[in-house]
Amino acid sequence: MMKTLQISLLIGLLSPLFSVLSEPMKTPNHQTNFYQVSFNTYQAYCFIKINGIDYLDNLGSLTGSIATGGPISSILSNGENRISIEVASLTAPQNLSFTPDASCKVSIQVYNAKGESFVTSLVATADEKLGPTGVHSPLYQGDKAMGPVTERTVKMSVLHQLSRTFIATGLPKWTWTQATPFEESEQNIQKLKSKYQELQHLFANKNLDELAKAAYIAMDEQGSVQGYSAKEFWDSFDFKKEFANGASALPINWENQSLQSYLGGRLFRFTDNNGYSPLKLGFNDNESIVSYNPYFSLVNGQIVISR
Repeated sequence: MMKTLQISLLIGLLSPLFSVLSEPMKTPNHQTNFYQVSFNTYQAYCFIKINGIDYLDNLGSLTGSIATGGPISSILSNGENRISIEVASLTAPQNLSFTPDASCKVSIQVYNAKGESFVTSLVATADEKLGPTGVHSPLYQGDKAMGPVTERTVKMSVLHQLSRTFIATGLPKWTWTQATPFEESEQNIQKLKSKYQELQHLFANKNLDELAKAAYIAMDEQGSVQGYSAKEFWDSFDFKKEFANGASALPINWENQSLQSYLGGRLFRFTDNNGYSPLKLGFNDNESIVSYNPYFSLVNGQIVISR
């Protein structure tokens, strides 16, 4: 069975933890607010989305029970943002009923020079009929700092979604917040494909210096709020080790690739039907694949890696 590990410049290694957080955590930059999410699940499958972007899930746990978290400042902007969780029972789709004590809890905290503060939270549990409910979420009806919890069944799926807005402040003006929305025209699609081909060529030549330059905006902005330099953040993805272990770039297969757009088109990428990037590294055993998953923005007419 082929194993695929996806590396995202958004949060690092998606499994089991983020690459940066696997090192001793540095002191965040207190000149800005530093937002962090905590994620706790018990006997349920759960997915987190931040502003519509897939951020974390617990599919790697057979029991549906994990406790983890990560930084989210880089995909927030000053003003209104949205957090969502989507939950399913461990026995779905055959049996949609949850165990009585199943739960999925996500909380956002903000850190700055004054200390730590609670921002918002979503809590999914099982109701008396063993269906999902969000009624135990703090301030379910909302207040000035967070919106009311909305609930719905995700179309064509077994997932139940909880969602709410919250206010973020004290963040830098990220490059992506000032980007031009990406329109799905033939010219733009071809330009994006050319950017992927350029990156694939750099991977094929194992040109890590040029790859680091291409990812500099993302590395600099994400690293800065966590106390890392752009180089330290880039090095945490450890492509050098992957190449030392025999990794080599695979040709891009454009079949089943579709454009994914976020935050009003200011972040975008291609993914296949399984959510993986066109950029993949294969190994000699033909059993493992590393998928490199950058997010792009259109800035001054140029497509750049911004997350």
